[in-house]
Amino acid sequence: MEAIKKNASEKSPGLDGILLEVLKRALVILPEITLLINKCMALGRFPKEWKKGNLIPIPKPDKDETLAKSYRPICLLPLLRKTFERLIIDRASAVIHKKAHESDSQFGFKVGRSTEDAILKLQQVVKESNSNYACANLLDISGAFDNLWWLSLINILRARGCPVNIFRVLKDYLHEREVIIQGTHQECSKKVTKGTPQSSIFGPIAWNLQLDGLLNLIKEEGVGSLCGRCHHRDTRWH
Repeated sequence: MEAIKKNASEKSPGLDGILLEVLKRALVILPEITLLINKCMALGRFPKEWKKGNLIPIPKPDKDETLAKSYRPICLLPLLRKTFERLIIDRASAVIHKKAHESDSQFGFKVGRSTEDAILKLQQVVKESNSNYACANLLDISGAFDNLWWLSLINILRARGCPVNIFRVLKDYLHEREVIIQGTHQECSKKVTKGTPQSSIFGPIAWNLQLDGLLNLIKEEGVGSLCGRCHHRDTRWH
């Protein structure tokens, strides 16, 4: 129940249409939900219906609405799926936050850290520079979540010693995913072969797992690095 309550009340439901308030009041079926999730863990399976996302294209301001790139895709997911994701992450915490692999240069999507902390760290580096100048290369990664490479993520989880049952669930989590766009008169669907939904719980964790390797490699070369996240503020509703 605690994992269910962590879902934001104002969030829209996925294709199943189940609202958070309904789940909170459905104590009578809590044993069945628990049984379902435990069975998924034991079998190493992620329910197929929870792999489906309801894709909502949100128009960007002052963009040509006849072009696909003028929309930001938001994927609405079942709340039970998000609950399961939270439980998976909790059980895989030791692997996710393994000090031998986790980069100290990562400030995005980490508890107790923020982009502001990264900026302060950068200021500190500049002030402590022994020379009269400091040089920085700035990189903005576009479509990070959309282009996350599944095979790389699977290899990272295996290399970090992810428990077998968690590994099997996460591997199945990535496969046979599908997004559905519902129009006024018809709907269409598309299989997904890369990336993670931006509204998923595991997405930010998966991104950090992949980026840790790059940041650690940069550090080994004797170069400092800082990685944060930016908030997009140009979304509007019509």
